[in-house]
Amino acid sequence: VLESLGGRRTGDGGPGLRLQTHCNAGALACVGVGTALGVVRALHERGRVARVYAGETRPLLQGVRLTAWELDEMGADYRVVVDAAGPSLIARGLVDAVVVGADRVAANGDVANKVGTYPLALAAARAAVPFVVAAPESTIDAATPDGDAIAIEDRADDEVVAWQGRRVGPVGAQAVNPAFDVTPCDLVTAIVTERRVVRPAAGDRPGGAGAPCPPRGGRRSWKAGGPGAAGGWTGDSVGGGGGGWRTGGEKTRRRGAEAPPSLW
Repeated sequence: VLESLGGRRTGDGGPGLRLQTHCNAGALACVGVGTALGVVRALHERGRVARVYAGETRPLLQGVRLTAWELDEMGADYRVVVDAAGPSLIARGLVDAVVVGADRVAANGDVANKVGTYPLALAAARAAVPFVVAAPESTIDAATPDGDAIAIEDRADDEVVAWQGRRVGPVGAQAVNPAFDVTPCDLVTAIVTERRVVRPAAGDRPGGAGAPCPPRGGRRSWKAGGPGAAGGWTGDSVGGGGGGWRTGGEKTRRRGAEAPPSLW
């Protein structure tokens, strides 16, 4: 999938893909060679990887402690990236595709993964860069309709306000420390499992049920239709709701329309 999305960069004699990943989804976290990092390894062995940007993954640093080690072992060209800088690398045109793993995939294609994944998906969508999730079929939870039904763990303050057992924040400082975030299905180019490729942003639903992907421009609640009536997104209005983009020359934000498909 990544080779097909990469176009000329993965063709014969091409420079290869510049990939961005987050957290650890390799052999240290999964069986075999892993999921997302297993994809990176396979591409690297084919000579199709130019560079890998590995998010450091604060606050427990799985990216620098685990992913960087695996990339070093396989001999890939890589750089560890400060989490907050990841989206800007995409905006600067330094990344050809984002590939991550998943802790859970909802029936509609919403993806829960290590916190910091969602900003990468937003940046990838804005830059028209593919955002690909590699995960086993067992990660897809058909009983969870969408990401709103996924409970997000809030971890201890000390992971943020202390370092190696020593407090670095003021006494009494508290932290917001979610372990995961949820990337909406409309930002996910493809979910690749050992059996199939699902394209949520194109309307595919991996679980075969649950709310469909909302239109870009904001999350809204899906309301099922009654007898003889179709369902719809709450908050929709005739002529389209939400913000959109003007086209022609530079794109500027305006009210009352969705972003043109060419942006995504």
